[in-house]
Amino acid sequence: METTAWGHGLATIGADGRTLDTWYPAPALGTTPDGAEANTDLTALAGADDCATARGVRLEIVHCEIDLTAEGITQRSAWSRPVTIAWKDVRDVKLALSGEVLVYSRRGTKVRVSVHLDGMSTLADALEAHLGHLKSTASVAKRAREYRDKVIRSAGV
Repeated sequence: METTAWGHGLATIGADGRTLDTWYPAPALGTTPDGAEANTDLTALAGADDCATARGVRLEIVHCEIDLTAEGITQRSAWSRPVTIAWKDVRDVKLALSGEVLVYSRRGTKVRVSVHLDGMSTLADALEAHLGHLKSTASVAKRAREYRDKVIRSAGV
């Protein structure tokens, strides 16, 4: 069994320099191949457009390679770990009232995916792309987007 995963991602960086969330559109098992670079579609999203500036964040391309068996994970690898492990083994997904997405595996394990509001739409997109075959996916993706919109409206953003 492969114990390493890697990917290029789009990290949302807050004004204080903390990583708020990271979207890895194509995580892969194994080690990073020599010369691997983020694709142009992903790099085109990096920077600080008007929307990111208004939210006080910037978007950066990051590379992450993690040991899937290691204890403790960084904020940037937190998103890649459940996604890399779970996509093919996911049996159900749910959205908690807290805004966390709960991913349930066929093996009976549950992974909580905490996503900053800026990443809620990309999470919904990823769920639809990878887990569209599950009955619960459409509902969770829709509710994740609604949750994000409701919080933004209530904050007056």
